[in-house]
Amino acid sequence: MQVKNILDSSVLQRTEKNVSQYQVFGICRGSGALLLTVENSSGIVGSFDKLAIGEAVRGKFTGCVDGLPVGGPYKLTFEIANSREKTVVKDVMVGDLWLLAGQSNMAD
Repeated sequence: MQVKNILDSSVLQRTEKNVSQYQVFGICRGSGALLLTVENSSGIVGSFDKLAIGEAVRGKFTGCVDGLPVGGPYKLTFEIANSREKTVVKDVMVGDLWLLAGQSNMAD
């Protein structure tokens, strides 16, 4: 099982409500509900304990990481229900990503 659009140390853009709403997709072997468990340094975050967020069908899965609060780092564990398929993405943050570019005299 492999998530195609989230890597370790990713930043998920926050919404106006300061939570995530990020579509995920990837490849897998099985079919069934796509489950998500989210952990931080204090343990499982809110209701994100094997929360159904999407579906896997014929080797592909899609879902939405919806409602994860601003902050992190989070460890996201994606798995297919009733299967041993699982993948973990570490150090995921929710917020804003700023990219600065400028001249050589730009200060930080």
